[in-house]
Amino acid sequence: HVPSVPENVQACNAASVPSHTLAIVPANTHHRPMARIVAIAGQKGGAGKSTVAISVASELHARGGRVLLVDADHQGTAITWSGIATEAGADEPTTVAMGDNLRGQLPAMAEPYDWAVIDCPGRGGKRQVAAMAIADVVVLPCGPSPADAWALAETVEELARVLELRPELVAVVLMNRTDRTAIGASAKEAVESLGLPILASSLGDRVAFRESMAAGRGVTRYASGTVAANEVRRLVDEIEERAGA
Repeated sequence: HVPSVPENVQACNAASVPSHTLAIVPANTHHRPMARIVAIAGQKGGAGKSTVAISVASELHARGGRVLLVDADHQGTAITWSGIATEAGADEPTTVAMGDNLRGQLPAMAEPYDWAVIDCPGRGGKRQVAAMAIADVVVLPCGPSPADAWALAETVEELARVLELRPELVAVVLMNRTDRTAIGASAKEAVESLGLPILASSLGDRVAFRESMAAGRGVTRYASGTVAANEVRRLVDEIEERAGA
């Protein structure tokens, strides 16, 4: 038995495309969609990218925005979450799966929306570069240890090549699963050495994030009065400001 695809979940052709089609070109040579595109990126799996992407997309939707959540990760976490949301009758963003042709497909698909939030794969590659090439804002979640910061270095190298031709691209680091230990402080120092701005907002390692994911909800709607929800609201405030919304 093949399960049906929930109404708010769409699948796109994930066929690979020749590598030359991912060459980075200045943004002003392409038709730009109305939507502001936010890419949640980074090389390291387990950095919490999917939780960040889902939380941000859900809160933008709660604020009245027309939001498209794009699952470009092979693990399909956002698609699974969206399926749970649909089964529960929750009012959450439309979610689509996109593969290696993300750069070719997303701009046209995003036109009816105010925001498109991309959950990038944990191992980088073509999809991550494609996301950066069409994004307005790139958010790089970083965990609480220096090793997490070191793992960002390869992503920052890819990002630097994009920024050479797209200097208007906004790229920031989000400290995720933070704590107040000396290790957490040293992780922040390691991130600062990468030369990217760090957002004033941060996300803690909180049970409410895990519970809301399991329920198919964004944390600001599932547990609106929690510390986790307030952290996400501050994060989305910053993203809106950085994106000029």
